[in-house]
Amino acid sequence: ADGRSMLVAGAKGPLQQILRIDLNDGRSTVVAGSQRDTSWRSPGSGTLTQPRWLPDGTACLFVSNSTVERVDLRTGARTTAVTAPTNVQSLAVSPDGVSVAFIAADSPGATSRRLIIAQLSDGKMRSVATINDGTSAKSVTWSADGRFVIYSDRRAARLVPETTQAYSELWRVPVAGGE
Repeated sequence: ADGRSMLVAGAKGPLQQILRIDLNDGRSTVVAGSQRDTSWRSPGSGTLTQPRWLPDGTACLFVSNSTVERVDLRTGARTTAVTAPTNVQSLAVSPDGVSVAFIAADSPGATSRRLIIAQLSDGKMRSVATINDGTSAKSVTWSADGRFVIYSDRRAARLVPETTQAYSELWRVPVAGGE
């Protein structure tokens, strides 16, 4: 967030980690994963992905399967901010750092997905759009003013005429709700 470091998801052997890389000297610090807290293992496969800064740079978020985890970068304290019904896809932090948007299904094996906005303060979630055949929906982002969430959806069923290429559509959804 301050332009002096970046966050990346990586692995050292079978253990997943979220790393903070200093852009001046290239040194890395484990933010979450095996070296920071060896007693913690994420549920399921233990995958740690999608690290994101909070706008003020004091904390970061990352996805661990169906949870959004928050790490205070000053103290190293980690808490679960949001628990979704299924794996979180395409995590995006709101411009004010109060909410996150992501795509998730209502249950494992569901064919449709939802665009969900969750409050970081209490983890409360609300669906703002249903995405049919949501397995191809991705790339969630917020508008600069925080009024809209935008995502891309690759519609394989709508092939470009005379080619075998599918194309992506951008969808804009008001944060207040609505399709």
